[in-house]
Amino acid sequence: MPDHACDRGAVRLDPGASRSQAYQPRWRGSVGGAGHNPAMKLRRLRDGDVLEDGDIVLVRGGDLDPDILRADAARYYSIYGVYGISVFAVRGATVEELAQQAPLVRFDRLSLLKVRDLLAVGMRLEPTGRNPRHFTVGFDDLEGGVQRLASCPHQVVPNAYHDA
Repeated sequence: MPDHACDRGAVRLDPGASRSQAYQPRWRGSVGGAGHNPAMKLRRLRDGDVLEDGDIVLVRGGDLDPDILRADAARYYSIYGVYGISVFAVRGATVEELAQQAPLVRFDRLSLLKVRDLLAVGMRLEPTGRNPRHFTVGFDDLEGGVQRLASCPHQVVPNAYHDA
């Protein structure tokens, strides 16, 4: 009898358990935080996707307000077990093109940073998700990471495409 869970690359953990309990998916290209809690969601990482050009612009919806960054990083931590903030790399598109697309269209202002400035303050850029422009600014210490990100050189511009 074919076992469809095995066909999807799952690993059988307990031969005596029911079918839904016995199988756990085998995650490729995903990673959790240190001492990963199985109840936490695994992040999808794009292998080999590195932003090597320090002049690449990163876009974040809204201002780099420490309170908002802290809340967003804490929410990310509650899901993935690591601190992170979403940004989009301006590559293969313009800032204006990205500003018209979800999720950035929801923000009336956009924060623009350069890869080199972000890396200079000790942040990590992790290629996460299916969108090839999406990256997570990763850090280990919530308060220190928020302060470093908020103080990073950046420019705030209005988003003319904001859905008012």
